[in-house]
Amino acid sequence: MHLSSQFQVVLHEDIQDCEEILDEITSCTFFQSKTWLALLSSYDHKPYLITLVNEKKVVVAYYLLYVTKSDYLSEYSRWKVAQNFDKSLVGMHGPVILDQEVSIQNVLEHFVNYIGQHARKFRAVELIGSPVEDADIQKLNHLTNSFRVETNHTWILELGEEDKDGPSKMRRDRRKNVKKTEDIGLTFQLCESMDGVQDYVEVRNSAQRHNQLKEIPLSHFEKNWELTRNKDVYFIFLAKKNGQCLAGQAAFLSGDYLYLTGVAVSPEARSQGIPANDFLQFNVIKWAYSRGVKKIDFVGANPESKNEKLKRIDDAKSSWGSRLVSYEVIRKKTINHKKEFVIRILIKFNKCFQKS
Repeated sequence: MHLSSQFQVVLHEDIQDCEEILDEITSCTFFQSKTWLALLSSYDHKPYLITLVNEKKVVVAYYLLYVTKSDYLSEYSRWKVAQNFDKSLVGMHGPVILDQEVSIQNVLEHFVNYIGQHARKFRAVELIGSPVEDADIQKLNHLTNSFRVETNHTWILELGEEDKDGPSKMRRDRRKNVKKTEDIGLTFQLCESMDGVQDYVEVRNSAQRHNQLKEIPLSHFEKNWELTRNKDVYFIFLAKKNGQCLAGQAAFLSGDYLYLTGVAVSPEARSQGIPANDFLQFNVIKWAYSRGVKKIDFVGANPESKNEKLKRIDDAKSSWGSRLVSYEVIRKKTINHKKEFVIRILIKFNKCFQKS
């Protein structure tokens, strides 16, 4: 049954309007919550909240997306005018269904059609599904004329009673590494102050330098900490030896789902052959069990990659007993070629000015 006569999509871009809608909603993933909205706003990302309302104007579903300027021109302050149209529309782990009589396919049908009508405003559109919910987006191929449906992967560890003392299905080499780090005196800490945040940022940026990546400013993590520390959603874990931080891990908690992000190992741990990350992951999993977590998302997988580094990362994520999970992402198929041309020309001009 076609639902266009029964339901209507409404766009909300005012931050206060978005906060009021999300204020009473608790049964959602972190990336569809009011706390995530606050973090987005702190990074100057504009909300793009779409709701599906019935004939009685009651919200039956919503999708919290946000408008962000891509990194394509982020370092070129000279071209702020160009940045105004170098925007992307992104949504993570949505949509959220509030009325169980409405199917996910029907909700996505309305939302994808609506976004498709306004997609030309953005350089890119990316609607990231949830790894723990089967939306069966492939059924919507006939609706996504200007989009493509792709498959992403991640590693999910499901926790049960047998994991009370640590992951029961962990591989033997990981167990040996954990025993080794315990014997040499590594300690596990849950960050409880800004001092711990600074320790994490130092080890995280040492890893960034090791991988020849740009360092992340402390202010980024300070914002996360200040906005979420009293909400039990953002956590930082540390592995230390004699007060020195050897590894760090950040994570977002949403109900019984833990989303890991930003793991890093110090140069000292690498040079001394200390498997600090194995010690850290083992204890994060134990902590997660104690908090009632049922699923841990190790975030990302590349099962078909031939890149040796990516294969090693996948091997590490799978070694804890996690399973490979696939989920779908809807992306914009084409871009506005005129805008793309202008952006590329401006970048070339900027490089010429930098050399002069």
